Amino acid sequence: MNKLYQGALACAVAAFVAGCGGNTSSSTTAAPSMAATIVTSQTSAQQATHSVEDYYPMVQSIYISYFGRPADPAGLRQFAEYLQAMNAPTSLVELNTLAYTNVQLQNLLNGFNSSQESQELYAGDNSAFIDAIYQNLFGRAPDADGKAFWLGKVNSGEMTRARASLNILSGAYNDPSSGDVAAINNRATVAANFTTALDTGVEVRGYRGQAAAQSVRTILRTVNSATDPASLSGQITATINTLKAAVPLSAEGMYHNDIDATGNTDLNLLVLDDDTVWAFYGVERNSQYDLFGYAKSSAIGNGTSLTGAMKDYGNGTGADTTLNVNYSAGSNLTGAIQTNNGPLSINAAPVASSVYNYNTGANINEITGTWTMSQRVREPQATVTVNANGTFTGTVSGCTFIGALKGRANRNVFDMTMQYSTGCDQAGTVVTGIGLSMLSNSGANREFILLGANTPWNRSSMFWGVRPK
Repeated sequence: MNKLYQGALACAVAAFVAGCGGNTSSSTTAAPSMAATIVTSQTSAQQATHSVEDYYPMVQSIYISYFGRPADPAGLRQFAEYLQAMNAPTSLVELNTLAYTNVQLQNLLNGFNSSQESQELYAGDNSAFIDAIYQNLFGRAPDADGKAFWLGKVNSGEMTRARASLNILSGAYNDPSSGDVAAINNRATVAANFTTALDTGVEVRGYRGQAAAQSVRTILRTVNSATDPASLSGQITATINTLKAAVPLSAEGMYHNDIDATGNTDLNLLVLDDDTVWAFYGVERNSQYDLFGYAKSSAIGNGTSLTGAMKDYGNGTGADTTLNVNYSAGSNLTGAIQTNNGPLSINAAPVASSVYNYNTGANINEITGTWTMSQRVREPQATVTVNANGTFTGTVSGCTFIGALKGRANRNVFDMTMQYSTGCDQAGTVVTGIGLSMLSNSGANREFILLGANTPWNRSSMFWGVRPK
């Protein structure tokens, strides 16, 4: 496709077919607050010079400094992607210098200040906050002069807490040979090992809340300049197993919901093992399922309910919605998606396994070859070729793009990464999301779906194609 789109699920509540079938006058909504001022596309002269992963060590150190814990996988990648989008340096010292003048970076950092975790951790005065930063980084109390200096900066309003945290962190690197730098580096390595070990959805879900965070802070607090990070691998594994054992039952699977009385307008909700919800909607016609749009929510499940903000994409402007459903795992979802036009009732049952079996591993052989794929109503079709190794290429109206699909073990979902290239209106933009393979037309056809968006989730990408099974 030569464009990235924005959209709205609200039309599903009022005149779903007419509104989503080509109306582009949907209401506008601001991007998520943390991303509101982040650059999401760059000119060819501003293309990122570092990979997302290049920023990981620095982001881990920033998380340790402020929160005293490892970054969660989603937070790590999202923060790193924001830094990559603004082509930020990968050096802490250089990043700190940039933060004095770059408003986008200031807003990104200051997102820590307003987080719920920050409010819970640092409800006290700024003196306690400075003490905590020193303990997080160095495992010691601040010296009197240092504390007075930073406390003065924060109390006067010259620096936010997040900016002070970064300054204290980067200041240690003015003396790279010091024990403080060795301690920070060792803690960052242990943190990276922990985050990397969270490689399943249930493990990611286990690393939520202050109790889980505190259990890992306890590990990091034992790390100093002389610690061998590898010596803590057993403790990391044991901690993850303990957290995983306490995770409530997930609603994971795909559920189907009829939106109108005819039963022809459908909403399918795919709940992944980390509680992420992908909801895609459209109609059954001409022996295939035609998509109008989709929505995504990083929901939180507690064993009986899923709640969370949801970002919706159709063919107009993006809309912020809210997901609030109860569930009986593998049996039903009941509740509503709150849209700008009112609530969209959800009473969804599992999709028949003959159409889509969530509990089997994703099979790349089902989708290899060349597909003619639709986008949205009245948009040109794309030609997409999927290779046996999961890579794919595509073209549409002079726009070329490349990507990769990685199947999940024992789950019928592909993780998708795609980058737009020559001839696209946002060349260089990276899109992440999912790929799905399912059946339509009573099992006669194979349907291949790609859903994704850029990092701030204010621009979406959607393809679907059908061919005989």
